[in-house]
Amino acid sequence: MTLKAIRRFAPRPIVFKVATGVAALIALATFAGVFQSAELSLFDRYFRCDRVK
Repeated sequence: MTLKAIRRFAPRPIVFKVATGVAALIALATFAGVFQSAELSLFDRYFRCDRVK
């Protein structure tokens, strides 16, 4: 690829800012335990599944 093509398809700086913000919010929510009940519910459902037939 030429340098001109790389510049054309390079993401805008706003993309990195939004991605960093979203990742930070998800990390904070995870550390705060927001997703814990959903995770445990899915984990429980996974092991209750009848696999032996």
